[in-house]
Amino acid sequence: MSGALRPIDGAAGELWLRALYVLRFQVSAGNFATYLDDTVGRCFDGGVLVVVCSDEVRAEWLNARVAGLAAGAVVQCGGVGAGVVFELEGERIVECVRWLPNPALKSPGGFLRYVLERGG
Repeated sequence: MSGALRPIDGAAGELWLRALYVLRFQVSAGNFATYLDDTVGRCFDGGVLVVVCSDEVRAEWLNARVAGLAAGAVVQCGGVGAGVVFELEGERIVECVRWLPNPALKSPGGFLRYVLERGG
């Protein structure tokens, strides 16, 4: 991997940044700095927020110990019913969905579905 991790979907990235602010007060400073500080909300896969990190040990530790707490923080920040999964960048292809307003649709709530893929 080269460079910093970046979100595919800006909404996922913003939601995760808000959740990180909440998590900063719920985990020890050492655990936050070691495991959470450089994670990035990458995209949504169905109702799950996919968060990527730079190494496999972090992803495993976060999924085992922080995923439930992180899901609660995401819901607290406006992610209705969102689960959280931590993955190594490029570990597998994930179907990521971004919903954008579609002015061509007649209904005021009409959206286009954009599917983005990432992979190793």
